[in-house]
Amino acid sequence: MNPEALFRSLSLQSMDEFIARGQEENLFLDFKQVNRADLSHSDDKKNFARALSGFANSSGGLIVWGVEARKNAQGVDCAVAKAEISDARLFVARLNELTGQFVSPLVDGVAHRHLLSAGTSGFAVTLVPESDSGPHMAKAGEDRYFKRSGDSFYRMEHFDIEDMFGRRRKPVLGISATLTQGSSLQGPNRNTHEFQVFLSLTNTGRGSAAAPYMAVSASPDRYLVKRHGIAVGGQGQVFNTVADNGQPRWTRFVSDATFVVHPETRYEFALIKGDLDDTDATAPDLEVECAVAAENFRMARFTLSIPGGDLIDVARGTSTTRLGDFVRA
Repeated sequence: MNPEALFRSLSLQSMDEFIARGQEENLFLDFKQVNRADLSHSDDKKNFARALSGFANSSGGLIVWGVEARKNAQGVDCAVAKAEISDARLFVARLNELTGQFVSPLVDGVAHRHLLSAGTSGFAVTLVPESDSGPHMAKAGEDRYFKRSGDSFYRMEHFDIEDMFGRRRKPVLGISATLTQGSSLQGPNRNTHEFQVFLSLTNTGRGSAAAPYMAVSASPDRYLVKRHGIAVGGQGQVFNTVADNGQPRWTRFVSDATFVVHPETRYEFALIKGDLDDTDATAPDLEVECAVAAENFRMARFTLSIPGGDLIDVARGTSTTRLGDFVRA
């Protein structure tokens, strides 16, 4: 689940769907009822403070205010009924006002929005992102540190807090693909059109990664992977290719610890080319299997898929759309 994407997409219909399917609370989602819209009730304050601390100290998450959750017959906490907030606008205003007071240190990126159903009544949603500047203490009379585990918030033990004080900002490495038109060749018997897919190493995290490693395999075999960009040889070479280790279809790139991928940077390192004839009505999808790792970043494996129809359109110039920046990590 992507809490930020869900935060933007939630609607009144989402509230009905939560209840209809008995949406379970989980690591990233919590339902809360509201006693008073002005956030003056002690239970509301404590719920807010614990959620700010717990989600920020864990992997981030959403609080949906105005939905009742309780255990079902299987003992699972899930959404069972609406419990609308009498004045959702006022409630969100108070959330905005008290966010900085209910957790210490402040959590960056917390956001709130309301969903009005009739008049001023409705629901509210709070996004709490994962934080790299923790641990964060819940205030509002709690003065304790919380973390999220399963569908609940728990008080952090001393070793949890000690570990978080030494936490480093984490890199998030991925590979993005950009599809562009290549060259065209007119021949006596056929015309061919080329497409190019540029692969880039990306870092969308908040920490830097040293000594990255990438492995790429394209299928079908007619699509070839070549070194490109910073992978090209010479005195400025950053990446070296390594032995296939019994898997010849994979192309592997490694660097030493002197090369660092900083946050919000990208480096082209490979190029995939393919040719299509005028007579080709269809083309096989391009499936790019990827693996990426680095110091402080565990190996991630994923597949980038580009439909054959898009390859044909871009190669022939009938579409200028570039399938760029779809990053997997």
